[in-house]
Amino acid sequence: MRRAALAVLLMSGVTGCATMSHSVKYEQLDASSGAYVQDETKPDAYPGFLAAEGNIYSCRYGIHHQSREEFEPPKAEVFAKLMAKHQPTATSRRVVLQRFDVYYNHRLKALGTGTAAAGGAVGGAVGATIQSSGQSAAAVNRDVFTFKKIVIDPDPLRKQDATEHWVGCDDEHEGEYSARTVSGGSDVVVTWLQFTIDGTPYHFRSFYQFQPEKQGDVEAAIAAAVALTIEGISPRIAK
Repeated sequence: MRRAALAVLLMSGVTGCATMSHSVKYEQLDASSGAYVQDETKPDAYPGFLAAEGNIYSCRYGIHHQSREEFEPPKAEVFAKLMAKHQPTATSRRVVLQRFDVYYNHRLKALGTGTAAAGGAVGGAVGATIQSSGQSAAAVNRDVFTFKKIVIDPDPLRKQDATEHWVGCDDEHEGEYSARTVSGGSDVVVTWLQFTIDGTPYHFRSFYQFQPEKQGDVEAAIAAAVALTIEGISPRIAK
């Protein structure tokens, strides 16, 4: 009986509040070469749909990881061309890309459509998250800054405050976000970038809030989040 109930919950994720693919195409990138970037990113290791994004009992429920196959051109090329656009001096330096991960977090919305049984298990955390949403990002990390429509954290591996509630898995460094940094209710694109330039390390995580209203809005938001992140961090890169 329990297995049957779980199967129903998992299938509700597949057919209802979760989406398995969001292919993002960057059609207007500059034609310049991205060969100056050395790609050392790791292979995708996010759990499968039924174990994570589509599993209502998982802390990854409602959080989609953008796979390598969902980017066109490849992520390293996207990074290289956007970096060349916003920080042209980087093209003459040694750039090593170590991490470029993008997550689409619609967990709060997904949980709102869950069953009563599942809601009982997660409702307290969600309620606490929403209650804390009005607190300032500065209260979490003074270095967090806003650029246009995006929040950027230049210290993404900081120790998590014990009183802080995250929408997603605590301290997994994936697609979770703090309601102190991002106000509750919206879908959020979480972007991780880690790289070195001439041996100097850089590590950033960004949060882009939006409300999808029509087909294609999610893909457009992911593209915008990545572009704004690289534009926003470029002034912080030593020239």
